[in-house]
Amino acid sequence: MPRKSRSPQPSGNSNLRGAVRIIAGSLRGRSIPFLVSEATRPMKDKTRGAIFNIIGPSLEGYRVFDLFAGTGILAMESLSRGATSATVVELDHRRAKAIDQAGRTLLLNPRLRVVSADAFAWSERWLKGAEATPDGEPWVVFFCPPYPLWDADPAQMERLIQIWAQAAPAGSVLVAESPQRHVDHNLPSAPWQWESRRYPPANVLFGWHPEAPPSPPAD
Repeated sequence: MPRKSRSPQPSGNSNLRGAVRIIAGSLRGRSIPFLVSEATRPMKDKTRGAIFNIIGPSLEGYRVFDLFAGTGILAMESLSRGATSATVVELDHRRAKAIDQAGRTLLLNPRLRVVSADAFAWSERWLKGAEATPDGEPWVVFFCPPYPLWDADPAQMERLIQIWAQAAPAGSVLVAESPQRHVDHNLPSAPWQWESRRYPPANVLFGWHPEAPPSPPAD
């Protein structure tokens, strides 16, 4: 993958700390600290709440992946709402370490897995491995990268969504955030169904795999 499209590195003010809060579920109201930088753009509470209301206020039985974690709030919000597990992928090791520490503080380990890696390269490797074999649990996959990635190489972002769509089990949901100027994407085709919502300055795409996941085996 071309290096030009990797996530921007933290700017000189990355020693400053901010905080975002979990808005619902078992950890409602708990704060998540994060390192402030130009590359870290926390999603507004209102937008995050709207997204979770659309994909489902409860994520029980879902396996979650946040590929451009930044603050890690999407993964932790998902776990608060009952997700079975959440994997976050964050290129910058300092932000990844901060996410891991926040998860430990909230007693989310081992349900929370933190990977410091390039989301594009990691996805290619992971989706080819045995771990990615569908086991009946549907996925929720968040694609909320720094906006410059859409400007630098939108085709690469579209390919990333495509390869996850090809591997995702029945009943999965894909959520992709982009700036409003990027609204016409080459999206995965049937059986995926798509809808777009605007939350200025963002455009959020929701992809639904309409087939129901298989029922768990009887005891």
